[in-house]
Amino acid sequence: MFWSSVKQQEQERKAQIKQTDYNDHNYTPRQPDNVVSMEGVRQSSAYQQPAQQTTTRSRTIKKHGEWIDKWSGGARYYATWTIVNNYIDGGSVCGNHKRGSIDYRECRKGAKQFFKDECRAWGERWQNDRSQQSDRMKQRYCSAASSFSPMG
Repeated sequence: MFWSSVKQQEQERKAQIKQTDYNDHNYTPRQPDNVVSMEGVRQSSAYQQPAQQTTTRSRTIKKHGEWIDKWSGGARYYATWTIVNNYIDGGSVCGNHKRGSIDYRECRKGAKQFFKDECRAWGERWQNDRSQQSDRMKQRYCSAASSFSPMG
C-alpha cells in the first residue's frame, strides 16, 4: 500500500510538470488553430460580391539635400533626407553620412536648426504672399522642426 501511494504521488507530480524538452520521439504536432474552410470563404458575401472600386492612397516620395551649417558653427555638412507626402522622414535625415559617426551626429544637430530656420522663413513668406507653395513648405519644415529629434 505504501509503494502504491508513492507511485501515485509520482504520477501526479509528473502530470503537473509542464513538458519543456521536445524531440522527435515525444513531440506531437497540434492541428492548426483558427482555420477557415474554403467552402466558408466561397459562401461569404465578400467573396461573392467583390468590391466594385478600390481606392489606393498614393504616396509622393522625394529625395532632397541641402548644405547646412554645423550646429556649433564653422563647418557645413551636406544633408539628405526623404520627403513622404510633404513630410520629412526623420529617420532618413543625414542618411548620406555613416550612422553613428561624428559627422552623422553633427549633421543631424545642424538639420534640426535648419528645419527651425526654414519653418520661420517659410512662415514669414506665407504671411506675405499666401501662396499654396509657401504654405506647403511651411508645413514641411515646421512639422520637421517640431517632430525631428537629432538623437533619434
